[in-house]
Amino acid sequence: MSLIDSLIIKFYGITGNHVADSFLGNFLLGLAVILIGRLSLKLYFKINKRHMDGLEKELADSHRLSLDVLKSGDKETFRHVNRLANEAYGKYFFNKVAAGAVFIWPLFLSLAWINMRFGEIRYPLPTNLPLIGDSVSFIFVFLLEFLLTLLAVKQLNNLFQKRR
Repeated sequence: MSLIDSLIIKFYGITGNHVADSFLGNFLLGLAVILIGRLSLKLYFKINKRHMDGLEKELADSHRLSLDVLKSGDKETFRHVNRLANEAYGKYFFNKVAAGAVFIWPLFLSLAWINMRFGEIRYPLPTNLPLIGDSVSFIFVFLLEFLLTLLAVKQLNNLFQKRR
């Protein structure tokens, strides 16, 4: 843990200016979280490709079959086939949810690290806001920066995809 800590803390000391370093450090840690999350997601889909392909095929086949049965007018068979299609969709859906969890696992570790290192730091707000108060935590600022970084990375990725 101390090796990881010593690597991450370097993100927060690049310029020597505490304010700039906190924002730059959050940005760089956010990029690292996104990179590790994307690599984890690629690995997840590589490992589970055959399973996911099977679920997609089962879902498409069940959907096609339920439409064919619906056209035939056999309501009892349609209910049975539609139940099977719903089960196939449920399996597919929850596998996609698991993929989402694979993408965000580094975020939780980074939040724990930030809390350990900067848990006492608060950023003052210019006014007292209902439900928030007159300051926000370092984690709050990190999450805002992380979301902005994620949006920026997505936009850049889309831009590069269009150029290909």
